[in-house]
Amino acid sequence: MTIEDPDKIIEKQKQFLQTSKDEVKNMIDKGFIGSKIGKAIIEHLKGALNEIKELEKSDQNYKFVYNDEVRNTVGYDLKTKTVVTSIGTDKDSYYGVVGHEIKHSYQFEKGEISISVDNSGYGVLYDIGDETEAYNTEGMLSNPDLYVKNEDGYIKDDNWTRQKGANMVPPAYQNLRPGPININSPEGKELRNKTTIAGKEGREVTEVYIGWEKDYEKGKNKIN
Repeated sequence: MTIEDPDKIIEKQKQFLQTSKDEVKNMIDKGFIGSKIGKAIIEHLKGALNEIKELEKSDQNYKFVYNDEVRNTVGYDLKTKTVVTSIGTDKDSYYGVVGHEIKHSYQFEKGEISISVDNSGYGVLYDIGDETEAYNTEGMLSNPDLYVKNEDGYIKDDNWTRQKGANMVPPAYQNLRPGPININSPEGKELRNKTTIAGKEGREVTEVYIGWEKDYEKGKNKIN
């Protein structure tokens, strides 16, 4: 299964990551950048590429589209069982923003976040660390040399994320709990149990996570 990419968002991101890797290697070879810093940047770029490859190989459907009305969000289409990532078109740090949202899709793939099916936001597995991780990916792709050197505290922590959210309109991230909260945490086990019960009672789920269909079917099979 491949990622649905009608607007070539993922294709462009992969090209950017590969080209950036080649450029950094060339800069190392010519002595324009130190070997230690350069190799660290390359490792981050390779990591971002590998995350896309994992999404491409997944049994879960993923789709990336341009949408300026619902920009830079990750939602779920219950009818097609697809994780849909919407990207705005007017961002200055385009590849950084795309990397930020790909990270959230990858977090879904790894059971680190869940999504409300009404697309009002993320679910109970979403914690402050998930957002901090995505901002660090964005920072690395936007300014990799500063990120790797860690100049002026460029690497973000959870306090940075909460402060950034406090300055948003409306404020964001303020009520997110510390993590890790994931599919294997007590919150995750409770969510899985609720999904099984919904299947048994024939109700639609209100929140989804990687593999939720199996838990739902397990509940349906308990009906006697």
